[in-house]
Amino acid sequence: MTAKGGGAWADPDVTGELPTVLRERLKSLDTQIKPHSAVEDVKALRFQRLHRLYTAAAIFFGTMAVVLVIAQVSEILSGIWPLYTELAAVICVLIIILAGKISGVHEKWLVSRHKAERLNMLFYRCLIDSLPNKQIESEINAIHSVDKIGDIWEWIQQRGIMWNPPADPTAKGVCTIVTYYLRTRLTDQIGYFSQRKVEIERSDKWTRLFPAAFFFFSLGAAILHILIDLTMTEGTDPHLSSGARIGVILVVCAAALPAIGAGMRTFRGANEFARNRVRYRLILDQLKTRDASIRSLRKEHCMTRERDDTSVVPALIEEMHASEEILEYEHQEWLRLMTDTEWFG
Repeated sequence: MTAKGGGAWADPDVTGELPTVLRERLKSLDTQIKPHSAVEDVKALRFQRLHRLYTAAAIFFGTMAVVLVIAQVSEILSGIWPLYTELAAVICVLIIILAGKISGVHEKWLVSRHKAERLNMLFYRCLIDSLPNKQIESEINAIHSVDKIGDIWEWIQQRGIMWNPPADPTAKGVCTIVTYYLRTRLTDQIGYFSQRKVEIERSDKWTRLFPAAFFFFSLGAAILHILIDLTMTEGTDPHLSSGARIGVILVVCAAALPAIGAGMRTFRGANEFARNRVRYRLILDQLKTRDASIRSLRKEHCMTRERDDTSVVPALIEEMHASEEILEYEHQEWLRLMTDTEWFG
């Protein structure tokens, strides 16, 4: 999972079109929250890259070691260099696993991403609900107090979703807030999940296809080996017969291809392509539904009615709250899913 981001925040290109009061509010939130979010986002991206590197390298060298064992047992490879290569591959796997466990890169990635996402959520909660500065500082400190995966779940159980006050029917400037929210939050998130959905579906497809193909190729190699053995005449020297040599290659293929397929399945499981594909599809549909609902209410209140009529304001604020809850629950589900996966597969 890459950084989702929190929209444009106090980007001058966006805030320049806003009323002075809201523009100052955004700049204040930007000063309070963005530095913390930016630091955690950079850390999360760094740990994510390390996690992916460790996972891919461990699977690659582990699969290589297994294939080399098969090749040596079948005597298709001989000499000292295959043995040393196999030893080097095994050592690399052990070093990678040990380094990953000691550094805690998997947990650090999840914790940093959690902090970055919670800070992004806090920014938009403050925008929608106008939280006082003391409460903002308290929320920031609470987010920074989380250092381990266990702390996250304890924190979630105690607090639930973020503080969500009742909609204020007299909220001022709701039309401007809604327009800004749609532009920098929902549109941004819909675009992110749309892109991730395409990427995940592509990764899920090829990681699901190749292991199955390797299995059937392995089965075909085994059948060909049997046919070659049956057609060899009695008394043929197995070391001189070309058919025997081909048979050995087929035996290696029959044994090695499932090992390679297993490596791909391990990579697939470590990234949870199948489950994330379903999650992204569901969250995208939910966000699009909320986006359409907010736009409809905005049109009803901000474009066709008198702005003094505040009857639609609670519904607008509740729709924005509901959108944030969707994003928060999605983040919790992603965190739960990735916590349960071993970083090395």
